[in-house]
This record gives sequence, C-alpha cells and structure tokens, in this order.
Amino acid sequence: MKTVRIREKIKLFLSDRPRNTAEILEHINSTMRHGTTSQQLGNVLSKDKDIVKVGYIKRSGILSGGYDICEWATVIWVQDHVDDWAPGDPILLDKSFNNLLLKKPNTNNSPKIGAPLKAPPAREQPAKDLNNLNCNQLKDLLREASLKVGGRKQELIDRLEKHSLPRVESDPMYA
Repeated sequence: MKTVRIREKIKLFLSDRPRNTAEILEHINSTMRHGTTSQQLGNVLSKDKDIVKVGYIKRSGILSGGYDICEWATVIWVQDHVDDWAPGDPILLDKSFNNLLLKKPNTNNSPKIGAPLKAPPAREQPAKDLNNLNCNQLKDLLREASLKVGGRKQELIDRLEKHSLPRVESDPMYA
C-alpha cells in the first residue's frame, strides 16, 4: 500500500516537469510521514509504467547509498512535450527537452528498451581562454561535458583542459 501512495505522489510531483531522483526523494521524504529509501524509490520509479527515465546525471556518493541520480518524467508529460516520441521508444532529453536519441534516423544502433542510457558525447565548445572565465562559467562547461563540477578554479580549468576542450590559439602558453 505504501508504494501505491508513493507512486501517486511521484506522478503528481512530476506532472509539471521532469525532475531528478534526488529531488523526488527529498519531496517524498518531506511530504510523507514515513518517507522512503533511495533503493525503494529507484525500484518504484523504474517499475512504474507511467514514469520514464529521460536522462542520467550521475551516481550519488557512497555515503548516500551509491544510487543513480537520473531525470524522470511522466509518460503524459513526455508525450505532450517531446515530438516524435511513442511509449517504448528510448529517450534522452537535453536541456531544451529534445530527444537526443530520436535525432538520428539510424535505428540499427538504437539502445534496447530498458537498457541503461548513455549520456551523449560532449558537444564541441568554442575556443575560450579558461583563465578569463569565472567559476560558475567553468562549472557550466563541466556540466555540459558531463564532468565532475566540484573543486577550486584551477582544478576546474585542469579538468576541462584534460578532457580536450579546444584551446585559444592566441594564448602564448599553447603556442
């Protein structure tokens, strides 16, 4: 009976937009007297036919249980907001709610339904002098490249450079 109430609360919470596992867990635990665990929430989300995984963010830390933090949406929301999607089709949304997996018409390489979704490759960034960017701009670039966001400014720059971000040609350091 508890999972029925959890499912109802989740569907109501997801009705206006997709949300990630951590947001859903926080909402459930703050609005229900007994709450739930991350493992139970993962089971409820992945087994509900009215809820679909629309993106993968990261894996949580070992101290919080090591569960996958994914983006989830209701089937109704996806049908209303994503063109050319039908139940059972694989889905991976970008920030503009475009299905990255349906843009390529080649159906031979489409992932199997229920298979874990891979994040899309990082798009090529315009050449920038990373030292001139502030920490928030660096963190945005790291998020777009699906890289770890935490750390000091120089660590962020090093991480971006390590993952082959284009360098500014006029910078004497890279001449």
